[in-house]
Amino acid sequence: MAHFFHPYSGTPLSSIEVISDGQAQIALYGGGPPPDYDDLEVTFVPPRTGSVYPPQGLDVGNNTRLFWINGPSAGEKLHALADGNDYAQTLNVVKVTGHYRAVPAPILQNKAKSECWAAALSAWLQVTPGRPKLSKQQLIDKYADLEGDGLSEPALTGDVVRDFGMGWWGKKSAGYGDLLPSSLIGKLLGHGHLYLIYKSGFQSSHALCVYGVGSRYQNEEVAKSNKEPTISSMDPWYGRPYHRPFHWFYQRPLFIGWPY
Repeated sequence: MAHFFHPYSGTPLSSIEVISDGQAQIALYGGGPPPDYDDLEVTFVPPRTGSVYPPQGLDVGNNTRLFWINGPSAGEKLHALADGNDYAQTLNVVKVTGHYRAVPAPILQNKAKSECWAAALSAWLQVTPGRPKLSKQQLIDKYADLEGDGLSEPALTGDVVRDFGMGWWGKKSAGYGDLLPSSLIGKLLGHGHLYLIYKSGFQSSHALCVYGVGSRYQNEEVAKSNKEPTISSMDPWYGRPYHRPFHWFYQRPLFIGWPY
């Protein structure tokens, strides 16, 4: 049966979030009524100019087409129509306003060591009221328990979250529904900056101090080609703000901490 799904997670969707001044990508499995796809159109009802493009989608094979939803002109319900009739379940589109807190001061990690957790945590402590303003090295000296100044999962979810008053959530493989823009924005608004760790390689993880969610991009080229919702953070690998699309974190082990 034809259905909308998220192209990076594969999750079938009945609703999708789009940043109000950005865009979101959606895929339609089914592609249209065979053998002629020319009559397929994905559109809001009533139609809104420029809200979905291309109207017939991009054929990417496997009976699947991709579409972009334009946040500023999007409606509430997206339809896949064939000869004017619904061909798939209607997709609810939820507009979300991005939110940004103060950009944390840059802290650079030693790339030869596994100390990104300490650099990102030090940045988080500097912008979180009521927490000790420990430096990267002070954190390493007190909590590091793995080779190369690394931090184990028990030390993170035990000593670190307890000592710094951190609520947290974690999952071995995060999907679209686990990482909605509205969920992170709610934590940014209601609690403060976020401390995020994700699996970045076969045996490695990486830590970030997240300060915003919305539609900021690495450069103009990325902004032109991919306006997916993004997570903005102080990234200790670069020692500066960095913006990653949400789908970068799908199907990875994930830890998110916030002040309580």
